[in-house]
Amino acid sequence: EAEIMQQKHDLIKLAFADEFSRPVEEAAFEKVVDIGCGPMAWSIDYAESHPHVQVYGMDAVDMTDGTRRRPNNCQLILHDCRQPLPFPDNGVDLFFIRNMNVSWTRDEYKQALSHCWRALKPGGYLELMEMDMLAHNTGPMTQVLN
Repeated sequence: EAEIMQQKHDLIKLAFADEFSRPVEEAAFEKVVDIGCGPMAWSIDYAESHPHVQVYGMDAVDMTDGTRRRPNNCQLILHDCRQPLPFPDNGVDLFFIRNMNVSWTRDEYKQALSHCWRALKPGGYLELMEMDMLAHNTGPMTQVLN
């Protein structure tokens, strides 16, 4: 599963290279958290491209296999993100969440977001990248499933 997640990350990075930018000044960031980090692909990439930022990959299980080098400014925190986060109020500059809508219920997602909002600094940024779970241009059976 970790290898599949790494491949998805690489494909997303390739498909959307330079297509999107955050509407905030990242040069002042000190602390970034990747919620549901899986094998830490996004965390490691961000830490490598922003060496002045402390990056935390956070997940309920360790999906890293030790084969990919982790920069000194990047660490894994094992934590269920549906529970209160181990960060102080107003302590995180950026939360990044991707593909968690397939892992959490709507209520669990809302709970995790409330924890992020509490820990997000004023002027910080919460970035969500989720798949559209509805199939489009469908037949009658898929419309029922949607």
